Amino acid sequence: MAVESAAIPRSWYVINGYNNTFTFTSAPGSGPITITPGNYNATQLSLALQTAVRALAGGLSGFTCTYDSVTNKLQMTLAVTFTISDVNTATARWLGFARGVTSLAASFSPGPVLYVLSPPQVLDLSYTKTLRIVSSIHSMTVAQQGNEQQDSVRGTIAVLNVSVAPQGIILYRPQVPDEHILARNTVEGLTFTLADDDGNVIDMNGGDYELLVQVRFEVGETDVAPSALTLATGSFVN
Repeated sequence: MAVESAAIPRSWYVINGYNNTFTFTSAPGSGPITITPGNYNATQLSLALQTAVRALAGGLSGFTCTYDSVTNKLQMTLAVTFTISDVNTATARWLGFARGVTSLAASFSPGPVLYVLSPPQVLDLSYTKTLRIVSSIHSMTVAQQGNEQQDSVRGTIAVLNVSVAPQGIILYRPQVPDEHILARNTVEGLTFTLADDDGNVIDMNGGDYELLVQVRFEVGETDVAPSALTLATGSFVN
């Protein structure tokens, strides 16, 4: 089986149900923060974050979140110390947390009595760098026979680079498609889904996508004098 071509609109949201939550903790008020799913630029996202934190308690009205266009980082300030925690890998990308870091506390800044939290990495609003086409049946590429290395997302049959802006169309037509051997002798049904870098199913937000997948069946008969395999080829559009 091989994906020969694909046309996929980038209709999913940059902020979605996988990366829109974390926990804010401070003396004036604490609680979970949820950013409404959608497409944001850096300024819009910093304002949304500031609004969500201030809504936790009246004592947080002095909380600020700004975007520095020179460093491409977020900066958060408050008159008392605070911590951001429960940050998962997907949320860490746009907050600027290092991979694997789930909690950061603000540091005291002399001069104006403020505590400042500026994550070490840049703001990343790309959401996912690659798009995976995933088959419902586990498979192995022809090149991987005898080699147990597999893609990090089980069932992946093609990996596409996301190189277009939101609302653009991702086109995929490899010169030599990767062929995959299905891990079954019979196939009664086959479905395909799209997944992000972490294997999460991507909500296409109502968008349709098109795949051209070729499935080749090898049918053989073994007897005293084994005969050569005969090939049957079929393709379909999903």
